[in-house]
Amino acid sequence: PTPDLDALFQKNIEKAIALSDTALALRPNDPQALYDSGSAWALKGGYAAASIGCCSVARCTGWIASATTSAEVCAA
Repeated sequence: PTPDLDALFQKNIEKAIALSDTALALRPNDPQALYDSGSAWALKGGYAAASIGCCSVARCTGWIASATTSAEVCAA
């Protein structure tokens, strides 16, 4: 994504997380508050994985431990 689009996403996902944290603080066992919090964090994680890219995620997480370069990761 463009830097502007990335910044917009980050701003809005942080707002969603803050709102869900507030809801959880007020109602820690509320199913909707728990769902909203989990959804916000999942969206943030999915976005991070998608914007980093498959090859980088594989390398960073050690999915392909024997590879020494990103080209080798992408080739695997």
